[in-house]
Amino acid sequence: MAGMAEAPVRQKEITFRYIATTRQGNPVKGNIKAVSEIAAERLLVAQGYVPEHVEVAPSMFSLEEAFPTLFHVKPRDIVVFSRQLATLLRSGISLLPSMEVLQGQVASSRAFNTILGSIVNDIQKSIHRFYLISIHSSCRMCAGTQRSGL
Repeated sequence: MAGMAEAPVRQKEITFRYIATTRQGNPVKGNIKAVSEIAAERLLVAQGYVPEHVEVAPSMFSLEEAFPTLFHVKPRDIVVFSRQLATLLRSGISLLPSMEVLQGQVASSRAFNTILGSIVNDIQKSIHRFYLISIHSSCRMCAGTQRSGL
């Protein structure tokens, strides 16, 4: 449709195996995730390495990648999850514990369980970041108060 902005297509990251050297000349081997070989080399350079060899790492065969339509999240699972989450939230249970409980109950879809696990992990990281920021702000506020003599 005209006038509607399209969402950018996110490319899938690939695992690359690399051999590089540090600035001191020490050899380094490892794996790095990037969308292309050139992007992997750029990431290595940004980390201070000199890439010597970068190649796609062999991956294990995944049924979910081979047959994505068999492993998608069913609309019924989303409806049931939404209703259960709404019930838990209305009863006064906070978001993170509610999500953790529901993640443990999702057995019908591995893909849905993985998505919920990712969401729970993101929420936990956000709470941790907020906690660190609030501690840092409180410390700065106390130091300012002490300097002003209040």
